[in-house]
Amino acid sequence: MVRLLDSRAGVGTSALDDDLAVSLAIALQRSGWSERARALSDSLEQRFVTAEATGLPLHWGARARRVMAFDDDPARALEYAERNWRVQRETDDARLLARAALAARDVATLEELGAFVRASGLSDQTLGRLLAAGDRP
Repeated sequence: MVRLLDSRAGVGTSALDDDLAVSLAIALQRSGWSERARALSDSLEQRFVTAEATGLPLHWGARARRVMAFDDDPARALEYAERNWRVQRETDDARLLARAALAARDVATLEELGAFVRASGLSDQTLGRLLAAGDRP
């Protein structure tokens, strides 16, 4: 997976797609290349900070995924996932929000997401399992 992701993008360039870069950083981490993973993660966070400060478009979902994978800050990951959810409401975005809410133990967000899923008729097994996990005491 690392080779595939690495070959698809010029790692370390500013043109690297955020989602692809986060996926590569996570793959590097899982493959035992923690030093390279951390360097890429730090570089991504700096790009996110710069983009936010200058008003450039920012993919909040990628930022939430990076925080969930590399930082011990569930509340911040949830904040970014919620920002992402406000502008993108696809199944992957719902999963990300559910994962972040579970990590942050935010029952209200899980309930609100569950209500949206029921009202919209969205059907996804992984999302269903994540929401069910939030129902457990």
